[in-house]
Amino acid sequence: MAIKLVPLLVLLLLINLLYTRFFFEKDLQKYSSIIKLVRDIPPDARVIYLGESSNNTVRGDDLDKRKISDFTADYYPGLAFYDLTKPAAHAEIFKVLLAHVPDESELETVIVTLTLRSFNAQWIHSPLETALQKSLVLLRPYPPLVNRFLLSFKAYDIKDSEERTRDFQKQWERDKFHFPYDFPHDNVREWDRWMAQTGIMNDSGEVDREQTILACHYIKAYGFQIDTLSTRLERELMEIQMFLSGVKERR
Repeated sequence: MAIKLVPLLVLLLLINLLYTRFFFEKDLQKYSSIIKLVRDIPPDARVIYLGESSNNTVRGDDLDKRKISDFTADYYPGLAFYDLTKPAAHAEIFKVLLAHVPDESELETVIVTLTLRSFNAQWIHSPLETALQKSLVLLRPYPPLVNRFLLSFKAYDIKDSEERTRDFQKQWERDKFHFPYDFPHDNVREWDRWMAQTGIMNDSGEVDREQTILACHYIKAYGFQIDTLSTRLERELMEIQMFLSGVKERR
């Protein structure tokens, strides 16, 4: 058995070497172009601001249309400040990207931003998640050839829009509210249904449909409680912290 396995192992190592040398970069640019965000970080950057769409989203009537990271950088004019912005990204995305920061980088501080609405079920089960997960496959800490096989066989979180919709609707019912006081609704689904049926009254005592629809949107977007002891966010932030600690130790 060993005699048969050794040649196979050597062959796989050779194929991995050839793939890495001649084809990996092309696939990386095609399927994981997100890596460009890391490669664009200046070598002398001391501070990196991790942001999603909120970092560069502005209103048409905003007097100053700079990024939030640009405002933040104004407070530290003596530091080389850079932002790593990816719309719809979350902690897992940034964790994988940070692992590709070169060891010789002068990075000292990472600013991790949290958008409140990103904790809601619709964001967690967003249709954009499939594309984000696909973009990470070739960046995983495995041999390039292994990652290419995983990509080919779609070994990542892949769901269509209908499946994502079912997921966040189930979460609206599964996640229960726990308040230190009486609250008439157990979950988002019940609260949203009650609001839609009861409505918000205007000064004339009639249901204001626009305000009621807006209230329902707010319930679905912000009707959640953050459990910092068990959420995926907590684990991912801890892993980011461990990664940064490892960079410091290598230096």
